[in-house]
Amino acid sequence: DLANEVGFYDQSHFTKNFKKFERITPSRFRLKYKS
Repeated sequence: DLANEVGFYDQSHFTKNFKKFERITPSRFRLKYKS
């Protein structure tokens, strides 16, 4: 699981912090930058 690999204890914790810094959810980020 990606969240654990980058040091977060669960997916929810990762998503909350990702959104705090990127201002969008990880899924929206993936869609936006998918190439």
